[in-house]
Amino acid sequence: KVKFVASNMVSFVGEAGGEVEVFTMLGLLQTLLPDTLGVELYDHLMELEDEVFCWPVRGPRIFRQIVDGLPLLRDDGDGCASRPDIVALTEYDVIHERANYTGVVEQTFGEAMSGEGFDHVLLKTPKSGIPQGVGLFWRRATFELAGPVPAAAHTLEVACGEILGDGVITNVDFHERWHRRLDSGDDAEVEMPLADRRNFGSVRLRHAACNRTLTIVASHLMTSSRDSADVTRFPGEVRAGELATVREHVATKVPVEDAVIFTGDFNIASDDSSVWTGFLRSPCETRELQVHTGWREDSGRRSFAWEVAGEPLALVEVFDSVHRWGAGVGHDKTCTSMNADRVEWIDYMWCSPSSLSPVAVSENRTPLSTLPNRVHGSDHLPIAARFKFRPTSSKHGS
Repeated sequence: KVKFVASNMVSFVGEAGGEVEVFTMLGLLQTLLPDTLGVELYDHLMELEDEVFCWPVRGPRIFRQIVDGLPLLRDDGDGCASRPDIVALTEYDVIHERANYTGVVEQTFGEAMSGEGFDHVLLKTPKSGIPQGVGLFWRRATFELAGPVPAAAHTLEVACGEILGDGVITNVDFHERWHRRLDSGDDAEVEMPLADRRNFGSVRLRHAACNRTLTIVASHLMTSSRDSADVTRFPGEVRAGELATVREHVATKVPVEDAVIFTGDFNIASDDSSVWTGFLRSPCETRELQVHTGWREDSGRRSFAWEVAGEPLALVEVFDSVHRWGAGVGHDKTCTSMNADRVEWIDYMWCSPSSLSPVAVSENRTPLSTLPNRVHGSDHLPIAARFKFRPTSSKHGS
């Protein structure tokens, strides 16, 4: 319990049982900065909180961007509008957060999306606690689940490790392994603690009009805070291992007739070849590690050469002509993530070109100010693409 003990000072009971007194933010700024500068900075921060960061403001901006869709650019250079039929949200922890998303009534995010015609599933992270993880949404007029699941609600919450409907919905714990850097020098490969682990999930959908099936796989891969030279002997091994785990899942769990989309926040810079290829080196030693991500580069064209049910499955990155593997990323160029320190492209959408043909993609021009801001509610720019199903064939390779 926190209580005020003086102007701009509060107290609480610390871990040792004694009372701890600390400044409020305003009190600290007034102490550190001269004259009225502390108050002015505090007022500015509170203005940003009210107009940019608080969920009742950010949430409706994100919601409107989802339901209104993004302008897309076709291969011929002409623009087109696109209202999404499938939406993937990472770091999705607002399923029960109430706000006035529609401008009519306050409701939860899940209720608002259902009102716009979407069914959805929350694929929970391994860590217990508040409902959070990956959210997958599909417009019920366009898609339906490819098989029955033991629930009738428009919103499902699926625990990590759970499989519904004989694989129609899966939620998989990555069980990441790494060579953790320890002061003792012991760098044996170990499993990452539960609190730090990530998950990925897949949903099988059937297109109502053409009866074709699609497996969409989505994830939020590890951040560099758990995959850098500061913490692991082989920087990038955690994310490369996550890619390898998804590859193995697709090979054994996805039906051969399904089109495939693999999307999410990968936390991999577009020019970080060591993670994509899985060819990793220890920075201070002559040690190497190879993780089988399935990466292929042929005549400058980059893809994943995976398998599904024993047959070749090629996956291509839908936005490779936009980010150009780093050459198209930066100020006055394109990005999906921008803060005060960096401009990066770290969000991706891979598809099986034998089954799906991308016809338009979002342009993702780098904004003038960091994210989130008064226009964009998220700390990432969304990526969007329009596809058409290709005529059916017996092979997935290309």
